Amino acid sequence: MWMPSSLPSRRKADSPSPRVLYQLGHTCRLRDDFKEAQSSFTTAMTTADDAATTARSLVALGEIARVQGQTDASKGHLDEAAKLYSSMENGLGRANVLVELGNIHLARSQYDEAAASFTRAREIYAKLGDDNGQLLSPSSRGLLNQNDDAFLEVAESYIRARATYAHTGDDLGGANALAGLGEVHYAREQFAEAETTQRQAERVYARIGNNLGRANALRGL
Repeated sequence: MWMPSSLPSRRKADSPSPRVLYQLGHTCRLRDDFKEAQSSFTTAMTTADDAATTARSLVALGEIARVQGQTDASKGHLDEAAKLYSSMENGLGRANVLVELGNIHLARSQYDEAAASFTRAREIYAKLGDDNGQLLSPSSRGLLNQNDDAFLEVAESYIRARATYAHTGDDLGGANALAGLGEVHYAREQFAEAETTQRQAERVYARIGNNLGRANALRGL
């Protein structure tokens, strides 16, 4: 079903624009201020006059719910976002939703479902020529095949991801890649390497003020 990319405006004339609210929510999220981030994303979602901002806000709300352990609420937001992206024929948006759905499955220890979501997202990214697909694909392959080769492939992927994020200046992405690499080393009982990468991730999280990421990295030491 086709849906117009523009929606009737639902905000007051003197209130911040939904796009500004979305950016504010993103800033709050980076600071682990979940309450303010959720408030900003919710207002952006309910007042947006374009489907794209509504969908992005729904994905952001889904991510916030997931990291707080509210997987049912997270999936509800993501399902709504998926419908919007499908109506707009927005492949990149659908792929981003699939990544978050994969993360929900991981949180629920539903590994087959997670692998399927990541694989579908990777296929869309590849079709669109988006670099995110290259960063994502080894994770899904690692889930599908937990042997030494797969673990090596995942490790190599995180290293490539870190390099890509460094090139683009995405510190949060780089820290996440380091944390993921640390988890791979732990799984292979390479404890010295694991400690090194987790400490690197912790330092980046501390520098950008991401307390949740820093706590997770410290817990992995």
